[in-house]
Amino acid sequence: MQRIVLLLLGLPGVQLIQGRPSVGEIVDTEITGARGGSMSVNVCGTPELGQSVRLALRGGFGRFTDVLRGGPSVQLHVEAFDV
Repeated sequence: MQRIVLLLLGLPGVQLIQGRPSVGEIVDTEITGARGGSMSVNVCGTPELGQSVRLALRGGFGRFTDVLRGGPSVQLHVEAFDV
């Protein structure tokens, strides 16, 4: 198992960060880095995590104008479960 984790951490774009994620910051970074086309955001976790991602993606009027300026359209898929 440890060998698999080390292999995964060696892949480009894979990081291990401890603590609670800043969902808004992650979403903003990924959308800003994407140019045109479309992207998918997939969430598997508690209903609260799904809601946090929804709110981060909503982002007000700015997200709509991002698409008009050539930014990606974003599709959200959430699978929520209670613990």
